[in-house]
Amino acid sequence: MLSKPKSNQCLKDTNQSNKMSKIYYFLILFSLALVACDKQKEDPNPELPAPPKPEASVSPLVGEWRLVKLEENGYETKIENCSRKSSLVFGADQTATRTTYQYTPNTDPNDAKDACNYVIEAKTYSTTLQQLVLQSVGKATDTEAYTYSVTTDTLVMTYTNGAGGVQKATYRKNYQYDPAKEIVGTWYIYSLRRNDIYDYNKDLTDFSGCRSQQKVVITKDSITMYQYRYTKNKCRETVYKGAYEISAGLGIIKVRNKIRGKVNVGLREFRLGNGTLEFWGFVNGLAGDYENEFYRKEKTFE
Repeated sequence: MLSKPKSNQCLKDTNQSNKMSKIYYFLILFSLALVACDKQKEDPNPELPAPPKPEASVSPLVGEWRLVKLEENGYETKIENCSRKSSLVFGADQTATRTTYQYTPNTDPNDAKDACNYVIEAKTYSTTLQQLVLQSVGKATDTEAYTYSVTTDTLVMTYTNGAGGVQKATYRKNYQYDPAKEIVGTWYIYSLRRNDIYDYNKDLTDFSGCRSQQKVVITKDSITMYQYRYTKNKCRETVYKGAYEISAGLGIIKVRNKIRGKVNVGLREFRLGNGTLEFWGFVNGLAGDYENEFYRKEKTFE
């Protein structure tokens, strides 16, 4: 007997096949649509990102500069400890501030009564390759023209006055002068003068270099001075030791010690800078002359 054709099953298979074809068709269309959308989003001439802007160069002048050296007509001028705090500050906006410290010497032979005062001036400045001009704020006619040179940490400014006199000032960048810190250490004598002028280095080498042994040892709290003199055919050592403090004006060391139960106070005027410690004062037997002793932390004499 012939079986009946399975028409329902065939229809079912056909329907499933049609459904699968439609699914594949829609998937293909969807993929094409996505590609088309992506292509539409692509810019044929896309904008390139802007290159980073170069940072504006900062003039090497900008910053704080501390006075370390002063010369008049080619000769170095001594700078008081107080004056070493003087500074110039240059801003990136062409403004400048000059702070000048001035020393007032001691007024009391028995106590440290010196002073260190300062004046602040507001300035503007302009520069060319070789010239630096300072102008007082609010005073258009008050100008100072300097030739100058500047490196990473050194500024040299030279001023010539109407009479032809030349003053050269050297500054160090970001340097903070603090004699209380710089004075600590062991200092060895290397030079001797009278009245700030006359060379007396011969006194250091006479008598087998007796005086060349002099040194000063300074800690945070104490000072010890080893002095040598040739007397009675012999090189003799005298040691002075005590607690000390630096005066308000930064120009005097005030030393206190006890001898046989009695408190003694001694005053020594001094200058300190650029690796040199100088003491000076009147000396008995020098007919009113005063003596300058210069020390460094490196030995000159052995």
